Amino acid sequence: MSVAYRCDPILSNCTFENNHAGRSGGGLACVADEAHMYPSNADVQNCIFENNSATEEGGGIHVRNSDPTFISIVVTSNVANPSGGGVNFYESTDAQLINSTICGNSASQINGNFTDGGGNIIEDVCTLCEGDTNEDGVVDVTDLLAAVGSWGPCSGCAVDIDGNGVVNVTDLLIIVGNWGSCE
Repeated sequence: MSVAYRCDPILSNCTFENNHAGRSGGGLACVADEAHMYPSNADVQNCIFENNSATEEGGGIHVRNSDPTFISIVVTSNVANPSGGGVNFYESTDAQLINSTICGNSASQINGNFTDGGGNIIEDVCTLCEGDTNEDGVVDVTDLLAAVGSWGPCSGCAVDIDGNGVVNVTDLLIIVGNWGSCE
């Protein structure tokens, strides 16, 4: 998704998955115009950027001369060459990253400077948090409701935590057993 030239959308509870950009920003690109006079300052909350790629920078997210705010996002398994596989910040030092998880991307998790609002997890390898079906860093009622909502046969879905092809009481017990923050 391209957010360009003074476009300031609010994106919440969304997933950007399996996308490709011929240049930068496989999942999302927040860019200013060529003269850098009209930034694109998106407000992105509770979104997942997974398995996206870019031929240049920002496999998951690319930010150029803009100041978006990212709160409680997960950026994982994205690819870009040569850098910023997860997120690429280009001349965007006021872009904010808060309570987010950036892990398992290549090449590099984050490239460039940004404002660290705290609570971020930035690691080369993602730490498994069993029961956290939406990968928000917390096992809570959202994960429990996702399992109940997918009850029954569900081969390959995220809420089939034990991987037996069925969402059942075993998956609920795993969620309840890991209740709370993944940290």
